[in-house]
Amino acid sequence: ITFENKLKDAELKFVVAGSHSLNSLENNGILELLQVDIKIGSHYGMLDMHDIFYGHKTIREYLLIKFDAYLKTIRNILGESIKEHCLAATYDLWTDDFAKRTYLDSTVFWTTKEYELKHSLL
Repeated sequence: ITFENKLKDAELKFVVAGSHSLNSLENNGILELLQVDIKIGSHYGMLDMHDIFYGHKTIREYLLIKFDAYLKTIRNILGESIKEHCLAATYDLWTDDFAKRTYLDSTVFWTTKEYELKHSLL
């Protein structure tokens, strides 16, 4: 089997086994992850991915640390806008009928002192 077909099989397995959309193959997040893996492999040589991936527990803990830092940052940014009543929050709920998944997001919008509109997904 050629490397092309091995890659196609791996991409197909990622989509089907993980219930991902075909578009997820072109998502910058997965492409950046793969690029980092290629750089690690070029530096250290042939590696088994199971040896270098952290797994869901470690990544979950890392996510919580990053999210806490983000919340502190966004609170500092939004503090003045809240005092000035220049802040709006929206919540969107939708369902992906194909994947049977429900999503909820929170977005805040605010203006700076220079009347520049800003937004952030929470």
